[in-house]
Amino acid sequence: MHHKSSASGPGISVGQAGATRVSAWALVLISILFAVPAAGADDALWTDRPVRIDRAKQDFERIRTEPRTLPLRIKVSARAKILDGTSFEQSGAIYVLAEAIAPGANRLCRAPDGERTACGLRARVALKRLVSNRTLDCKELTSFARVRLVSCSVQEKDLAKTLVRAGLAWSATADLFSEQQEAMSTRSGIWIDAGCVALRRCPKD
Repeated sequence: MHHKSSASGPGISVGQAGATRVSAWALVLISILFAVPAAGADDALWTDRPVRIDRAKQDFERIRTEPRTLPLRIKVSARAKILDGTSFEQSGAIYVLAEAIAPGANRLCRAPDGERTACGLRARVALKRLVSNRTLDCKELTSFARVRLVSCSVQEKDLAKTLVRAGLAWSATADLFSEQQEAMSTRSGIWIDAGCVALRRCPKD
């Protein structure tokens, strides 16, 4: 196989004035091809037969990508359905706060003296008060079907941080660890319950 040579390098034919310029990607590919050592007599560079690839022997560098974050403004109506303390449904979509996890909607928390509080209901009411008839500034982290995982604030107040600090949810990330510690130290909300305190989250209902 012969390569046509010219002044611009092996394997590249440069036309007269007005010829299409070789793209940067083409130059990179060509440089890679010429960097590959010459194949031996028994080494086929190309084959027309299926070749099995052993993934265990592949050591290609993995390029790390940042999570997708799409800006999103959500106008929450008073009719939005509050599912629990960190999620709600509106216009067919379900929005879930990514940084916090709420107790079950019907969760009852028991204080050391035996008194019970409807901490699941309290969390739902708190979220409804925060979002109803408000416009949320959010970032969509990911989505699946109707569910959207989001990070939201209202009037520059982060929703997840507000809920965790009040003891109405627990932290799903290390970023809200100090807010959770503060709520636990004051036995706010769910942290009156010994079971929640022991696990640093509330057990399933």
